[in-house]
Amino acid sequence: MRKFLAFLKIAWQETIAYRAESFVWFILEIVPLIPLISLWSYLEKINQMSHQQSVSLILYYLITIGISRLFSSHFDDWLIDDIKDGKVSSSLLKPFSYKMFLLANETSWRIAGFVYYLPVLAVLLPTVTGSLQTRPILVIISFFVLVVSYVQRFYISLIIATTAFWIDQSKSLIHFKWMAEGIFGGSWLPLYFFPLWIQTFAKFTPFYSWYYFPIQLMLNLLKPAEIVSGLITSIIWVIALVFFGNLFWKKAINKYSAVGN
Repeated sequence: MRKFLAFLKIAWQETIAYRAESFVWFILEIVPLIPLISLWSYLEKINQMSHQQSVSLILYYLITIGISRLFSSHFDDWLIDDIKDGKVSSSLLKPFSYKMFLLANETSWRIAGFVYYLPVLAVLLPTVTGSLQTRPILVIISFFVLVVSYVQRFYISLIIATTAFWIDQSKSLIHFKWMAEGIFGGSWLPLYFFPLWIQTFAKFTPFYSWYYFPIQLMLNLLKPAEIVSGLITSIIWVIALVFFGNLFWKKAINKYSAVGN
């Protein structure tokens, strides 16, 4: 119970501390949607895009931003700096799990980011709800997928940050992750805009369940076989990432402690 209360205290403190910076990142995410909506409206006027297609794309990117606000994980960037600078030592000495500290920090970003997302959701969602065709069970399953994807993101970030104990240029892996989630996860463009071979390959990566799979699931655009295969792949990846993430972190901390002593 004490650890849980400590977790809540840290989450609250971090939420207040990071709400301004979170607002900046939110602006950077929402601004590109404005010209895209204008472009789709223009294409609709000249009969190059149907109204249904335009609304579907708006809904897709609106959900994408929401997922980014609630289920992303980016602590790897500053944790790499803390590891290189030795600042991680003081955090490791605190009387609770360092992973709990990371989770509290990430929770603060998610809370602050979602607060800024709510006004945009209130303005744009009513314009596209008429095209939203889903079922409650699919929304529940997609939420489960998103929770699983968050665990995947958390441990991928942990693995990337852990490499800083051995590799100087470990931040290059962050850029690789960013590109992979953009292409194979569908955060830049829906996967149906990419060649078939990329769509097929993406289904076997963990990034598939970060955006495209839960969105398509939520919008009732997948066949039962695709839902089952997507769920199985997501679960296999989360088990593998949790195992290797914990293994690498334990080895890194043991080595770091031995050198420190």
